[in-house]
Amino acid sequence: MEYRVQPEAMPVDQPREVRVTATLDQPLRAGDNIAFALPEAWSSRRCCVTFTKEPQYTDPEAPDYVAVVAEGARFELSLEKIPLASGDPQRHVRKIVAKLIEGELRAGTDVVLELRNFRSTWLAEAGVLRVWVGDDEEKHPPKLKTLAVEAERLRVIVPSSARPGAPFKVNIVSLDPFWNRSSSTYREGVLTLQGGESLEEGIGFTGSYRTRAAIAEPGVYRLRLGDELSNPIRITPAPRGPYWGDLHSHDKTHNCGAGEDPYTYARQVSGLDFLAVTPDYRGLSQAVWREHVRRCNESYEPGEFTTILGYEAGFPESHHNLYFRGAEAEIFDVADPSQRSIEKLLAQLDPDVAFAVPHHVGIDWCTQTGYRPEWDPWIPLMEIYSQHGLSEFYSPEHILSYEFNRTRGMESKYATSVNKPVYARDAWSQGRRFGVIASSDDHMAQPGKPVKGLAAVFAPENAREALFSSLKARRTYGTTGERILLDFRINGCEMGQEVFVDGSSPLKIDMEVHGTDGIAFVEVARLRFGNQTWESAFFERLRVQRLFDATSIDEDCDYAASFEERCEGDAVYYLRVGQKKQLADWPVYAWSSPIWVTKG
Repeated sequence: MEYRVQPEAMPVDQPREVRVTATLDQPLRAGDNIAFALPEAWSSRRCCVTFTKEPQYTDPEAPDYVAVVAEGARFELSLEKIPLASGDPQRHVRKIVAKLIEGELRAGTDVVLELRNFRSTWLAEAGVLRVWVGDDEEKHPPKLKTLAVEAERLRVIVPSSARPGAPFKVNIVSLDPFWNRSSSTYREGVLTLQGGESLEEGIGFTGSYRTRAAIAEPGVYRLRLGDELSNPIRITPAPRGPYWGDLHSHDKTHNCGAGEDPYTYARQVSGLDFLAVTPDYRGLSQAVWREHVRRCNESYEPGEFTTILGYEAGFPESHHNLYFRGAEAEIFDVADPSQRSIEKLLAQLDPDVAFAVPHHVGIDWCTQTGYRPEWDPWIPLMEIYSQHGLSEFYSPEHILSYEFNRTRGMESKYATSVNKPVYARDAWSQGRRFGVIASSDDHMAQPGKPVKGLAAVFAPENAREALFSSLKARRTYGTTGERILLDFRINGCEMGQEVFVDGSSPLKIDMEVHGTDGIAFVEVARLRFGNQTWESAFFERLRVQRLFDATSIDEDCDYAASFEERCEGDAVYYLRVGQKKQLADWPVYAWSSPIWVTKG
């Protein structure tokens, strides 16, 4: 069929009337169906894919009205859920089925889908409008195109390390209120070092701009464009990151996801070093999985942008993401519901080539069955933070808890923190050797947004094998999304590792923090096994009038300290940091992987 969409393009998040005209290439007779399914991002509530926005066809004056019309014909409309590969229904998208009950339509007749009082999606993209005639889905369907609006914020993104004198990438991107690359134009910008030395003048762009810079002398630097300061970069003869990525991101292949192209967004908008798109296993037919594998591998560029193959397995007792070392993997069989459990899944995996990471554990991690130590070889990490909330410890009043999740709006709340020993501190108290990451759990094909969670990985290079090995080895930390540099060591041993101490040797604990804004507090949390009580081994609150001030300036961005204490037995330590300035109403935090101390 041929299609015409009016308007051809429209701004994001605007009330619109849309007409999609389909010119039939075959006749329709009484009793025949033509059906449409809106793009995923048009089918969920504004900026939140947890809740469905269902179209209605009874009240033309009410929101989200749909109609299907053709000259000389009358249709009867109904809504149908679309089944996933597992048989479960897709959460949001509804098939708008128009059954012809009066008239007969010849080939060449126009059938019009009308959308009235409809708000366009917040994603700037060309979303696919699926079309069926009878049971046959059209292979070349139309698209609804939405355009970004003017900028609300600017970001300057640089790598976290580079060699002296070696050119490194600088990604400058302006973002609209919905984190799309904006429509705004900038002119005559000057890129400088934080101290004032000019690196490039006359910068002009619309949406985004890429360039390169080089710094000759070792040290920690930041770049500035106008009022916007970059993340810190360490100039060193031996750079090893950390590399920044999102290991928990979704697009329209997820059972409640939206968005067309997370790989382009990650690389060009968020400036990520690596990405794992993790569609829900319940929606993965073999055809969908093979397409997911193809896109993942085609987007991989060693040394520049690493894609990691993975998917999400959500069971009644827990949610885990699975990650694979190589370019190929098989999906878990979901045909038999009795086989859907983390225990059965892990039994099918070789821990040398795959591992699992539990996420939003404060909602539903092994709350029914309990965690089993025999799973340890498959689970080196846990997700301490995502847009769902904070999984560090039970604290429902914390601003990052599940009670204040997602977009902060009351209409978006759907989860509460469970008061059970399922959080990171509980796992460490029980002897689990989990490192930490953070990732977004973004469902909108916008990975790497600076308020949803990022994983930092120390590795010798930005490539699959190196990153996979470092993730398995817990050479990681997590942040709420800002690229804060953390260095945390005990007796020279780095985060994620174990240090052995004899009875007479003290512990020398070193920390170094380079923030993206002023640092509010630095804390080393400690648990001595046998005591089972978490306490502060070190805490310093910097010069702060009010924590998480939204108007602080870029002072006190750098911090370093050392202290010694006696080793009184086996223990676990980790570093936690908060910054002064909120970002889009979200506090900025970072958490290191622990260091385990074993007394010999």
